[in-house]
Amino acid sequence: PSKNRCTAHVVTVTLVDPCADERYEPNDENAASRELQPGDHAGLRRCDGDEDWFHAAKPRDATLAIDVLTAPDAPELNVWLYNRNGASVLSQFGPERPGQYAVFSDDAFFGGNEPRYKLRVHSDAPDDIVDYRMQVVVAPPPGDECLDDDLREPLDSSFVRAAFVDPGRHDAQVLCAGDRDHWPVVVDVGQTLTADLEFTHAEGDLTLVLMSPDGLTELARSAGEGDTERVVSPEPAAEAGRYVVRVEGAAAEVANAYVITLGVE
Repeated sequence: PSKNRCTAHVVTVTLVDPCADERYEPNDENAASRELQPGDHAGLRRCDGDEDWFHAAKPRDATLAIDVLTAPDAPELNVWLYNRNGASVLSQFGPERPGQYAVFSDDAFFGGNEPRYKLRVHSDAPDDIVDYRMQVVVAPPPGDECLDDDLREPLDSSFVRAAFVDPGRHDAQVLCAGDRDHWPVVVDVGQTLTADLEFTHAEGDLTLVLMSPDGLTELARSAGEGDTERVVSPEPAAEAGRYVVRVEGAAAEVANAYVITLGVE
């Protein structure tokens, strides 16, 4: 007679923590804040029921500008900057556009010499998981000789807060060491944006970058070895938007004068 045979199987179920690979975790409370260096910080995630805490230092009287960027349809975040005394900073902005937040050190507008700040990223919706990225810029203080009466400072250090500019030639611009200059331009459907940068390479190498309206995608980059750089929209705009051209040093210590020409057609 035939016999029924049973085979035993062992099934292993592994539960994956969606935040396990987030390089700054654990940083769920003030005491566990993680250090932020100037530059771009991608691949960040605010997890359900979580807060993300960071800290950033800067020279006295310098300006700290931090952008926090998410997808435009992502759940809304709350972004707070605190000084070393634990007081929230007055200069908080956003989101003027969905998914875009910016905070500045209070001495950028009100004077002072705070050297250290804490950043808190959280959400009022406890179950939301939000992917985000940050840009951290430490710019010279107002009155620094590098700024040379630049009326666009300090807001143009921020992708989010930089003021719109008209197409055309913009002479006598200066990039300060450690800073980034952002040039937002309105581009209508079917139009193409072109940016040309002129400078003396021997006095400091500059890089030109074109960013998408949400700030999450680099559309073009020019980082040659000569005295000019050029970026062009890879294709005509599918929708009207605020496209941002960024001027930055090839290294953090680079400062240089430049001329930028923006064209939309």
